[in-house]
Amino acid sequence: MKRIYYTRINNNINYRFHLLKKYFCIEKTSNKEDIENFFKDLTSDESKTWEYYIKGINPDYEPRKEMYHLLINQNVNVKRMTVYEIECFTKWLQMRKIYGNKYPAFPYEIKFEDKIEELKEKYPLHKV
Repeated sequence: MKRIYYTRINNNINYRFHLLKKYFCIEKTSNKEDIENFFKDLTSDESKTWEYYIKGINPDYEPRKEMYHLLINQNVNVKRMTVYEIECFTKWLQMRKIYGNKYPAFPYEIKFEDKIEELKEKYPLHKV
């Protein structure tokens, strides 16, 4: 029984390796170019995944879309922000939307508008 099991696993691995090899080695040149472009996107700094994330496209998340449009209109370069800053700002906007303008409540009399000004100074958007 043990031998049959290992034979089945080895055959499955060999078959998948064969398909992978076939895909990368025998496909048309246009498909190879697509694969090369995909790998270039992964290795370059201009990857679209980060842009899709901050714009709320992938995963589809409406509060992040609202956050992106608000900060772009306030001349903040959202692409340079960290994940933590993006998530915090999205939460703050949701709190403000649900509970009103007095939220989020920050310590030391800091206002929401002060946070936006801080982001403007830290990540200015240079329009060309």
